[in-house]
Amino acid sequence: MRTTPSLLALSLAAIALPLAAHADPNAALRKTIQRNYNIMNTALAHRDFDTLASYYDPDFVTIDKSGDYNPSGREELRDLYKQMADAEGYGLKGSLSGHDNVLSLKVVAGGVVVIDKGEFTARLVAQNGNVFQFRSAGRSRDYWAKKESQYILTQSRILDYHTSTTMNGQPVQSPQPL
Repeated sequence: MRTTPSLLALSLAAIALPLAAHADPNAALRKTIQRNYNIMNTALAHRDFDTLASYYDPDFVTIDKSGDYNPSGREELRDLYKQMADAEGYGLKGSLSGHDNVLSLKVVAGGVVVIDKGEFTARLVAQNGNVFQFRSAGRSRDYWAKKESQYILTQSRILDYHTSTTMNGQPVQSPQPL
């Protein structure tokens, strides 16, 4: 039996309709937030404080796993850049990198809640070739609010994370308090 084009079109429409109904209604917003993370990570790598800071609310706060609040987000970024510049003053070559992936997104009153999987690396290379590296990776629940024409990060709650510090690829133990 030969299938007519109209029967074939109806069959495809019957298959595609349920798929279209399950399309992500927040796809454009997800793309916007992911683009924001990408811009922030590029600014981090290029030490472009002004661009990076423009994606953080002036009252940005981080909440650690214990529930403690840290309201000094922008100041910590500025300190990190200063520490890298100081290290380079001693002949070390420094680099910063970050990577973030939007795992889920939910629109809530006043903004967007995102579960983010992120990674941060700070690396220093001495003139003799020794490489010191700090790496942090984990998940956070980030709250983005729309201010004027862009979404900015207002809060980040750490869900889980792990860190590692190495010298020439070998683990370095942090000093333990007495």
